Amino acid sequence: MAERTVGVQLIVFGKRTREDLSGVLDDVAAAGYQAVETSFLADQVSGKDFRKMLDDRGLVHVGSHFGGMHMDKIGPVIDWLHDTGGTDIPISDNTLSGAPLALYRQRAAQYSEGGRKCAEAGITLSYHNHSWEFVAQDGQLPIEVLYAESDPAVVKACVDVYWVRDGGVDPAAFVARHADRVRILHAKDSYLEEVGQRSFGPVGHGVLDFPAIMKGLGESPCPWVVVEQDTPDPGETDVSCTTKSRQYLREAFSL
Repeated sequence: MAERTVGVQLIVFGKRTREDLSGVLDDVAAAGYQAVETSFLADQVSGKDFRKMLDDRGLVHVGSHFGGMHMDKIGPVIDWLHDTGGTDIPISDNTLSGAPLALYRQRAAQYSEGGRKCAEAGITLSYHNHSWEFVAQDGQLPIEVLYAESDPAVVKACVDVYWVRDGGVDPAAFVARHADRVRILHAKDSYLEEVGQRSFGPVGHGVLDFPAIMKGLGESPCPWVVVEQDTPDPGETDVSCTTKSRQYLREAFSL
């Protein structure tokens, strides 16, 4: 089993990431995180400057989330990560929402091509799911078609367990089935019992069964566990939410 590093996706900090990146990183370090996952911030900060900001706080860069529909533009992301020290590009693709399986197969080929380009540069590409990949078509789940049609050597899985559950599939079972392919586990929780709703909460404080999910991950080589909360829950702040999630992962799993 790989040693797991705990990071946080900066999405929860909203516009603060653009307005006060230094302050956000201070809060992340103070909460006890080891790493951050970002969007592509090259227009805001150079890779070398961002690397120094991270180094000064004892943090490392997981990598940059990117749109899978823009694989032809992935070169600058790779270049930026070389300077930041980031190792991963998790992609998601909104154009696949409601798309036919034929488009999933087409995208799988494109992701494999992009994944090989990333691998040649020492970067790992992974696919970040949402709930729409779990809406069955002709008895098949699009996510399974995407996995089957893409090259597992260069297209890994960034499994967002919240969206797996929202898609009506048991996250622990899904993680266990694909454990060997999981590169990044996106730890995200919800207060709601119902699926199809939009309620985000700190990890370990909602309805997802994280002990079962982590058991499903088992001996996977997955090196990254990344807390992702799209927005702070009502009555909480970005700092309080991320701090609660970090405390839970440390206390529950010694991460």
